[in-house]
Amino acid sequence: MGVEIFGKMVSGNVLKRSNMEAGLNVLSSALTSLQAQLQANQSPDKTLGTPFASQQPNADWSTVAQMGPGNPATPFPLGGEPRQWVYRVGWNFPTPPDSDRRIDGQLLRRLADMTFLIRRAIEIRKTEICALDWDIVPSQDALQDPKYGNTQRERGKTIAKKYGDMTREIRQFFQYPEGYYTTYDAKNWIRKGEISWKDWLNAVIEDYYVGDWLTIWPQKTLGGKLVALRRVDGENTKVLLSLDGRLPAPPLPAYQIYAYGVPRASFTQDELYFWPRNLRNITPYGFSHVEQCMILMLLLLRYDQFNIAMYNDSTLPLGILEAPENQSPQQIQDIADFLNGAVSTVADKMRVYPAPAGTKWQAIKPFEFDVTFANYVIDLACVAMDVTRQEMGFAPSNSNGLGGSGHAQAMEDLEKRKGLIPLAKWIEEKMTRIIRDHWGTTDIEFKFTELITEDLNEKYEANDKALRSGQISLDQVLEELGGEGIGWGHMIETHAGVILPEQQLLITSQGVLPLTPQQQATGGFPPTGDPQTDAQNAGIVEAIKQHLSSKAASPTSDDDERKKREEEMTAGWLALLRKKKNAIKNESFVTSAQVRRAFYFSDDDVTELAEIIAQHRLEAYQDAYNELPQTDWVDGEPDWSEIILGEVQKAAEHARMIADTWNSDLNESAVRIEATGADVDELVKQLTEWMDDRADWKGQQIAITEVTDAESDAGSDWSSHHQTNGIGYMKWVAKMDHKTCRGCRELHGRVVDPEVIKPPRHPNCRCQLVPIGTPIRFERR
Repeated sequence: MGVEIFGKMVSGNVLKRSNMEAGLNVLSSALTSLQAQLQANQSPDKTLGTPFASQQPNADWSTVAQMGPGNPATPFPLGGEPRQWVYRVGWNFPTPPDSDRRIDGQLLRRLADMTFLIRRAIEIRKTEICALDWDIVPSQDALQDPKYGNTQRERGKTIAKKYGDMTREIRQFFQYPEGYYTTYDAKNWIRKGEISWKDWLNAVIEDYYVGDWLTIWPQKTLGGKLVALRRVDGENTKVLLSLDGRLPAPPLPAYQIYAYGVPRASFTQDELYFWPRNLRNITPYGFSHVEQCMILMLLLLRYDQFNIAMYNDSTLPLGILEAPENQSPQQIQDIADFLNGAVSTVADKMRVYPAPAGTKWQAIKPFEFDVTFANYVIDLACVAMDVTRQEMGFAPSNSNGLGGSGHAQAMEDLEKRKGLIPLAKWIEEKMTRIIRDHWGTTDIEFKFTELITEDLNEKYEANDKALRSGQISLDQVLEELGGEGIGWGHMIETHAGVILPEQQLLITSQGVLPLTPQQQATGGFPPTGDPQTDAQNAGIVEAIKQHLSSKAASPTSDDDERKKREEEMTAGWLALLRKKKNAIKNESFVTSAQVRRAFYFSDDDVTELAEIIAQHRLEAYQDAYNELPQTDWVDGEPDWSEIILGEVQKAAEHARMIADTWNSDLNESAVRIEATGADVDELVKQLTEWMDDRADWKGQQIAITEVTDAESDAGSDWSSHHQTNGIGYMKWVAKMDHKTCRGCRELHGRVVDPEVIKPPRHPNCRCQLVPIGTPIRFERR
C-alpha cells in the first residue's frame, strides 16, 4: 500500500513516468536495508537523534509478549556514565557561582544579618564552638596499632616520643592559623601569627551557617611548607565538574574564584579546600541553615515590619471621627486637618479643642502584641538552628503543661547532641585532614578535648555496667585506658555481694565466702518463688546500685540538698505523666471505659513509679544516715542489702497506694463528667485537664513525703543499733513555719521512741528525728 501511494506521488509530482521504475527500485532498496539492519540487531545511526526501542543482542525474550513490558531502549551514551547527576549543559562555562547555586549569596548574608533570632542563634553557636579547648593528640588508629607497643599506655608513650616535635609545631601553627614568615637578621626566619584560632574559627563558622561554603586556601612557601590557612569568601567560589558530574582530579582545576563577574584564578583540589558540610547528589554546593529557613526569615522580617509599622505609623487609626450632618466633603476634610494639625505635639494633645455640633468619636480597638505568634516564631527559629529557648534568652515553653528544670536540662543536652557536637566533630575531621595533607602523618589528629572528656565519661559508664555484669574484667578496662593489668579477673555485682567467678568466691560485708551451689546457679539473688517479683526486684535493686555508685556520700543534708532531691523525684513523676499523656494523644477511643483505662495507672506504671521512688528514697536514706554518729555500735553496722530490699519494698507498696488513690479519684471525676452528658472526646479533654491540674502538686507531695519517710527510716534504723542508756530514743524536730500543722508543733523538741511514732505523720510532712542522749521527756502515742 505504501509503495503504491509513493508511486502515485512520484508519478504525479516529481518524477516523469519514464523514471518511475527507477524511483521504486531506490525505495525498495532502502526498505530492504532498514529491514536487514533491524534483523541484525544493529542500532540505528546515532546521528538520527533519540533512540528507539529495538531488540538487544542479549535481550530476555520473556519480556516479549502481548501487553508485556517490551524490550529496553537502546542506550545512547554521552560519556562519563554513570554520571553523579544530570548537570546543566555548559556548567564550566564562565558563569558566576550564584547562577549555579540558584540563590544570591549576598541575599543569604543580608538575611542572616537582618533577622534577629537567626543572627542570635548563629552567634550562640559560634561562641560555644570557639570556647572549646583543643589539642593535638595520638589518633585512635595509632593507639590500636601493635607496632607501637602491646598496651595502649605503651603505644601512647611511643607515639608521644616519636611525634613530640611535630605535635608542638602543629599546636603552635593552629594557635594562629593565619600568619607569615619574617626575619630580623636576614638569616633566621620565624613565623608570626596574624589571626588567632578563636577569631579564625569564628569567621569559619559564620560561612558554614550562612552559605555552607567553607573555603580555605593553604598558603605555602616556595619550598612547599604550610604558611597559613587563608580564609576565602566561599560565595565567590565556583565548583567545576568533570564529565561524570564529579570534581576533576588533579592536575585538572576543580575550583575557580570569581571577582566582578569574571574568573580570576583556578585551583585543584590540593590547592584549595572547599568544604560544604550538607552535601547532596544534585549539586556540588552545600545547603546552609540560612538557606533552609529562608521562608521562616521572610516571615520574621514581615512580622518585625508589621510591629514597627504598628508602633510607628500604625496600620490602623486610633478611631473614626463622625462628622455632623449636612457637612460637605470639604468641610469634613477641614475639620480633620484642623484637629490633626492642632495635636501635632505632646503638649497639644492635653488641650481642649472645639468641634462642630454633632461631631462624634468612635474609638478603634487598640493594638495588642500577639504573644502566641511570637512564641511560635521563636520555637521555629530554635528548631531551625538547633538551639533551645533558654540559650536564646527566652523562658521555656509550657505548652505541654508539664516540665521543669529536668526537662530544660534534657532539652539542652538534646540540642547539644544535635547541633554542637556534630559540628565540632566535623571541624575535627577537617583539621585532621589538613594535618595529614601537610605534615604527612595519620598517627596524630586534631581533637576538642572537652569532647574527649564526654566520650570518656560515656566509656566509663559503659565500662562500669560491663564490669558489674561480668562482661569484661578489670584488667581489660585498665589496658583499654592505657594502664597495666593487675591480674584481677571478672566480677559480678549482685544484691548478695560481689561474685568472683574465676575464684568461686562471694564478697560480702561479713567477709569473703565460697559460693554455694544455689548461688552459683542464680547469681547470688535469693528466689522468692514468684518469677515476676524476682525479676522486678532484681531490676530495681540493680538500678539503685548503679544510681548510688555514681554519687559520693554527702556528709551533710541541708535544706538545699533535700530540695534538690525532692525536685528530682518530682521531675521523675512529671516525666511519667508526660509519657502517659503522649500515649493518650496517640490513641482513639470509642467508649468511656477505654478512656478510663488509658488514664488509669497500670501495673507497668506502678513499676516505673516504684523505681523512681526507690532510687531517691535510698539516696535520702544514705545521706540522712551519714549525718548520724558512726560510733558506739551495739551489734555492728546494718546490712545494707537488707536496707535496700526494705526500701524497695516500701517504694513498691507506696507506689501501689499512690496508683490506687489516683485511679479512685480519676474514676470519681469521670463519673461526674459523664453525668453532664459529655461524649468520649469531651471526657478525654476534661480528664486531661484533671491530670494537668494535679501534676505539679501531686508530684511535690509524693517527693516531700517519701523523702521524709526515708530519712525517718534512717533515724529509726540508727536508733535500733544504739539501744543503750536511752541513746536509742530520738528527738522530734519539726520544720517550724506557717505550713507546720498543730500536731507536729506539739511534738517539736520532744523525745520519742521511733518504734512507736516517727515522721511522716501526714502527707507533705517535713519533720525529722535526731539522736538524743538521756531522754528529757518520753511520750508514747
